Amino acid sequence: MNRKAVTAVVLTALVVVLAAAAGGAGQAGPRYRVFASNEYGGTVSVIDPEKDEVIATIRVSNRPGDVRPRGLGVSPDGKTVYVALSDFAPQVESDEDGIVAIDVATARVVGKFRVGSDPERLAVSPDGRQLWAANEDAAQATGFDIRTGEVLGSFPSGIEPEGVAVSPDGRWVYVTGEVSHTVTVIDARELRVVKHVMVGARPRIVIFSRDGKRAYVSAEIGGTVSVIDPSRHQVIHTVRLGTNTRLVGLALTPDGKRLFAAAGGTNSVFVIDTQSLDVIKEIRERMGRRPWGIAVTPDGKKVYTANGLSDSVSVIDTSTLTVVKNISTGRGTHDVVVGIVP
Repeated sequence: MNRKAVTAVVLTALVVVLAAAAGGAGQAGPRYRVFASNEYGGTVSVIDPEKDEVIATIRVSNRPGDVRPRGLGVSPDGKTVYVALSDFAPQVESDEDGIVAIDVATARVVGKFRVGSDPERLAVSPDGRQLWAANEDAAQATGFDIRTGEVLGSFPSGIEPEGVAVSPDGRWVYVTGEVSHTVTVIDARELRVVKHVMVGARPRIVIFSRDGKRAYVSAEIGGTVSVIDPSRHQVIHTVRLGTNTRLVGLALTPDGKRLFAAAGGTNSVFVIDTQSLDVIKEIRERMGRRPWGIAVTPDGKKVYTANGLSDSVSVIDTSTLTVVKNISTGRGTHDVVVGIVP
């Protein structure tokens, strides 16, 4: 073998080694799992985001069609996913009402908590100690200590509360009221209601920015996103997207620069620049029907939507802002979150 041939062999081997090393580095990174609740199927679908395929289906109720898994939440470390369960007789608290805990690594149910009747959505405090649920039928929100099992208290909210969020410093709990068009502000430290804030018509979801300087509230009938200054608990801006949009789910990219808003009425997702509050794009092509829940992966590379009328999850590539895949899940796919496999 001459010198040039030897050099070529060495370089080829080096490329192979580097490629293998790169592959190994990718595998060593955090692994995610996407969880999607199926309201009419009584199940939660588990999706591997590497292949965007369903790898498990978790049954959280033996009465599918009677018991509804709807809102999802995830612990701050990403290891536990929480599911809000309630039945179709919301006026009476039943044994089915509660919050189910799922271990992300094993995809198994590991606990269940009672948090009052008809919990629709939930949020976990940044320290992972408190769980807050919106009790839709009772017009109240309930706080719960995950470690001790103690109920911290139940607090009057707007009518038909739904969306719940805890501020990054753990001080404030915001709860939307669908019929009263309000956001109720609860002081989680002093355990008292401090204010009700008027927002757009039929508010559904509320989320905080990572720095806690803003909160965003979607309004289904109003077709708006209200921007709240949490230091004053006041609306400082309203993004108007159209009353036909039927906005529900909201999610921010990890850097907070883009806000994704799921529009069930137009089968689309709006992408909003959080600095200018202008719409960058409306994603419609290949989107599933009635996207409501929405989540961004921790690396910011993908967005997942829960599509209630097509029983599916759509996958959006955030670099191209296009739908790259639709995944069949279960009946009435309602919400979606991303967990982390330790």
